[in-house]
Amino acid sequence: METAASSRRALALFCLAYAILGLNIAVMLVYGPLYIRQQDPARGDLLVGLLLALPSLTAFLGHNLWGIAYDQAPAPRRFVLLALFSETVFFTSLLAMGSPAALVWLATVFSFFSTALFPAAQAWCTLAWEDQKGSVLGKLHAAESAGWAAGAVAGGVLSHWAGDIVPAVRMLFGLCLFCSAAAFALVAVAFPRLPAKRAGSPRSLLTDLGVLYRRREVVQLSVFLFIVTSANVAFFTYVSVYLCTYLRGAPELLSASMTAATVGGALIFPVYGWLTDKAGPRALLYGSLTSYVFFYGLLCMVTKPAAVALL
Repeated sequence: METAASSRRALALFCLAYAILGLNIAVMLVYGPLYIRQQDPARGDLLVGLLLALPSLTAFLGHNLWGIAYDQAPAPRRFVLLALFSETVFFTSLLAMGSPAALVWLATVFSFFSTALFPAAQAWCTLAWEDQKGSVLGKLHAAESAGWAAGAVAGGVLSHWAGDIVPAVRMLFGLCLFCSAAAFALVAVAFPRLPAKRAGSPRSLLTDLGVLYRRREVVQLSVFLFIVTSANVAFFTYVSVYLCTYLRGAPELLSASMTAATVGGALIFPVYGWLTDKAGPRALLYGSLTSYVFFYGLLCMVTKPAAVALL
């Protein structure tokens, strides 16, 4: 009974950490580009592009290396604490420096450490609930989407209250700092001691990477995720600039659109997780790819702010 209770508490804290990182990512991707362009108009487009590209590269390295580190030492608490601590230091440094260039290089450095959460949480949860992998991962991603929704709502409220995007975004940075620090303290105190959940025996770093990328299905899924994720990150990084700067949409419209989308994600992720357990993942993969084709195709055809927000 104690093990089941500990597992449920661990899952709840994993979901909390996912929600906090979702909040932080939403603030950085949705409102960070507006902050950069207003603070440094001459280099705005360059810095926004770097904000998309450089942290993605360090996150790529982090996902691989932290996943292997977890396989070799499956202690999930330390990986959750590392991710939340890195977010706390990141936003503290960002508020102290404040320049657009600092935002880019700080995000590049700390994205490597923040990714420690994701492979650890997913590995432990899917091994702890082997018969409910989809449902458990659905809960994690629902929590992340709820964090995105919180960031979208907070951004809309603060931009309306402050009347200008720069002070609003700095207040958002402060909110992210507070939430990251509070979550770090809670995990440090409340995360249970868990039995090791190991998928196999530990090997060297290069051996593990070689085993991983020699598997055909892993390579195929990686290519699929690369295509979808690169499109999504590019969209979320530039949609705020596109909607609010080029199409002259209001920040409140951006906030409403992001809130509706992410609340919808929080509601539907557990359903998709359940469907994956019941019907298998292949149909959902094909369905999601088809929906992306329609979404981005329609997005190329509309230029009204309200239509873009609705899509």
